[in-house]
Formats: sequence, structure tokens, C-alpha cells
Amino acid sequence: MTCIRSTSFSLCLNGSIFGYFKGKRGLRQGDPISPLIFTICMDYLTRMINYAVSRWPFQYHPLCKASKLNHLMFSDDLLMFCKGNAASIMLLLRVFSSFSRAYGLSMNSSKSEVYYNGVGQQLKDDIQWATGFVEGSMPFRYLGVPIKVGRLTKSECNTIAEKMVSRIRSLGARKISYAGITYGMAMLNIIESLLLPGTRLLCLNMRGCLGIKKARVWNYATVAKLVDWIYGKADRFWIRWINQVYLKGRDWHEYEPPADAAWSWKNICKVKNLMKAGYTDGHWTADPRGYSIRNGYEWLRMQQPKQDWVNRTTGALPPKVCLKQKVHFLVLAACYYQVWTQRNNVRMNHVLLKPDKVTEHIIDEVRSRIRRKLKEPVSSSDKVWLAKWGML
Repeated sequence: MTCIRSTSFSLCLNGSIFGYFKGKRGLRQGDPISPLIFTICMDYLTRMINYAVSRWPFQYHPLCKASKLNHLMFSDDLLMFCKGNAASIMLLLRVFSSFSRAYGLSMNSSKSEVYYNGVGQQLKDDIQWATGFVEGSMPFRYLGVPIKVGRLTKSECNTIAEKMVSRIRSLGARKISYAGITYGMAMLNIIESLLLPGTRLLCLNMRGCLGIKKARVWNYATVAKLVDWIYGKADRFWIRWINQVYLKGRDWHEYEPPADAAWSWKNICKVKNLMKAGYTDGHWTADPRGYSIRNGYEWLRMQQPKQDWVNRTTGALPPKVCLKQKVHFLVLAACYYQVWTQRNNVRMNHVLLKPDKVTEHIIDEVRSRIRRKLKEPVSSSDKVWLAKWGML
């Protein structure tokens, strides 16, 4: 406790430091040991609550009885659960009052609320009189996530989606150089300019030959980490809750979710079905070191059909399609080829062309391929369309 009791502060005035005074309470702001000390203190609160509910009459919330869940906390955000009766509520309040006297941490009544479900008005009045807390309404936010009885609506999830998008944008701004962004935009612009509006582009499975991960497959591999925890019965509260609420002793390998299950749980089960072939007797057999997101991604990628990279880049025309569809195909083939070429130039020759130059190469490549490949008669409307790009 020396590091806590010996805290002192100095004042900086007009660029000069003057004197110091001893801190009477707490740590300096930003002290790296502060989170650890706070966690130790809050762990004592957990022990006090668990001891009290095991010794004195206490009734769990109906949905928390099997898992014996009576509180959740993250930093200084605390949620406490119990059945809607005075004895259980007062027991939790007495425990927290003892904790406050011991550590000097108290609840902020103006920021504390009570949430009821199926409780009579008289009991509500008694609880609010005893606690001083106001009655809250659903949904409320805990750690930025809306909490309510039932499923969240699309509008209620908008805030979470906006936060995720902003995080992705800020990450891109920090990690991707201006040259990389410009080059990527040039590639998208040339594809958009040469293809007809509304043309549907299909993402081809190139087996990662450009070093670009497939976001959907990577997402499956990430969710599969949760699947692996369920297979291994990891010592996590979430896994215990899943076993008590959903699995209920059934075989996870053959389990299928009920029709009324949550969307998130159905998607976890969907990923489990994708990964089943990699598990034997509940163990990940594709890698002796066990499951990881990286080896799960590689395993999923290898399950997909292999594409003919040579034909995709050399522009072998698909049969029985119209002229514009053939041009669209040649545009994509030229883009693939130029991306592959520029990637090799950067890796092997340390040369990175400007985006405008790469765009010119793509257009020239498309023009030369069209002149070589298109030998059948061309309609007048197609001639106008080709002439627009100087391809005749």
C-alpha cells in the first residue's frame, strides 16, 4: 500500500514547478496501477455478495437461477439482479452499504435506477422509498448496448452500427496510407466507369493469391472461436449460460437451434455446421496446436472450390454471352491482372506506379484485348458504345 499512501502532487505555474502536497485519497489520474487497484476492490464486492446470498434468504431472478447470476460489473458500472421481493433487494443493498463503509465507494442516487417486471405498485413504492432510486424504463443502455425485454429492433441497434463504422473509418485513416487509398479508389473508378450501371459483380474465390482476406470467411473464422469454446466447455460464464439455456445437456456437434432462438445464436450454430468437418470428438483436428482464427480461416478457404486464376487474368471469354457482357468480363480480367502485376512490382522491384498510370494501363489492356478477342459482327449500338471508349 506504500504506492497509494505516499502519493504527492506538485503544481506547475508559468512553466515552473512549485512545492508538493500529499494526496490524502486515491491515486494520481492516469496512474497505470489504478485499474488493478480498482479491480481488487470490486472483486471484494463480488465476494461479499456471493457470501451474503449463500448465507441469508435470497431469491435469484428467474432467468438467472440456474447460473446463480446476481450481478454484473464493468469498471464502475454495476448491475444487480434478484427476484422482485423486498427481502432479496434489501439484502443486496445491505451488502453494498457495508462495502461503501469499508472502501468509501458509494452509489450515485441520481444515476441509479430500478427496473421491474411483474412487480406490484405497492412493492415498487416500498423499494423506491427504501433506496431513493427512481424507476427506470426499458430499453436502457449498459456499456453502450441497449438492454430490453425481448429482441432489439433495427433502430435500437443503429447506435452500435454507427460506432462500429466510425471505428473502422478511424482505423483505416490510421493504418492505410494516402497512396494506398488513392490507388484503391482508382481501381474502383475504372471498374465503375467501364461497366454498365447496375451490373452485378461477383466476388471470385481467388484462394488469397492477392494477399487480400475475404471478409465473410474471416468473420466465419472469428465466430468459430466461440464455437470452439463451446466444444471445449471453456470455463467462461457465457459458455455456462449457453449450456444451461440452449444446450441443456445435448450434444453440441449435432445440435440444431429452435425456430424461436435469437438471431445471434442461430448464426453461431450456422458457423458450427460449417466447421463440423474439422472436429472429431469435440477436438479441432485441422491443427495439432488447437483452433485459432488464422488456421480456421485457412481451413475454410481451402474448402471452397479452386478458381482458374490463369483464365481469369488472361481474359478467356465466356461462351454464349452478349458483347457488353464480354467487355465487362475483359475489364475485370484486366483489373485482376494489373492488381497482381502491381503487387509483384511492389514486392520484388519496390516500384509503385501512380494510380493514374495504373488506370491508363488497365484501359489500354482492355482495348487491346477487345480488338484481339472480338471477331464477330458488331451491331450499330454496340459500335457507338465501343467508340465511346476508343475501342474501334
